[in-house]
Amino acid sequence: AIGFGTWRLWAKDAYQPVRWALEAGYRHIDTAEGYANEAEIGKALRDSGVPRHQVFIATKLSSAPKGLADPALTEEIFNMQLQQLGTDYVDMYMLHTPPQHPTELRYVWSVMERMFHLGRARALGLSNCDLRELQ
Repeated sequence: AIGFGTWRLWAKDAYQPVRWALEAGYRHIDTAEGYANEAEIGKALRDSGVPRHQVFIATKLSSAPKGLADPALTEEIFNMQLQQLGTDYVDMYMLHTPPQHPTELRYVWSVMERMFHLGRARALGLSNCDLRELQ
């Protein structure tokens, strides 16, 4: 599958390109909390008429791993993302970048695992890092 990335499609600028992508046959949409466009992506998906189960949605937790939000808010942020996307699950949920402190990484990842086990995130991942950062 070819994915449609939404980086640099800030807020309202995301709606029409995502609609066009869905109309053109894209069935993988990549976004992130930090892109501030999840509500528009959710609206574009609803308005497109494409059934949710036919679209692979990948999104990322941005603020907590970057130190912009308390890691204790991870579940609340995730819930907000689902609400904005207009879905009760995402196909892939990732950390946008690893937190600086290993304790924060373990905590945030444990929350993500809980969302996985509840079926609210069907797969988990980590982006924008290399093996050295994980070690």
